[in-house]
Amino acid sequence: MIFVVVVLLAGCSGAPVQEMSDARQAIKAAVSVGAQTKSPSSFSKAQKHLLSAKAALEQGHFSRARSNAIRAKQHAIKARQISINYQVNY
Repeated sequence: MIFVVVVLLAGCSGAPVQEMSDARQAIKAAVSVGAQTKSPSSFSKAQKHLLSAKAALEQGHFSRARSNAIRAKQHAIKARQISINYQVNY
């Protein structure tokens, strides 16, 4: 039982590899629909959070890196959706 708890805790405290990858992919998807110009605010926030995630990761602050990567992904998704809606309406 203790072994299971230790393994689960170790998994939670590791580097947020998947979250970082998800954030990068979401930003690429946003770029592909022109989010830099059609949704600059959300796109900028996505980039800033990704940079913060990278910095936290380099410093070994995995929890902070994970939360920033998740925020980056959320803002990138929002920027992409705004851009798609912009294209539909114009």
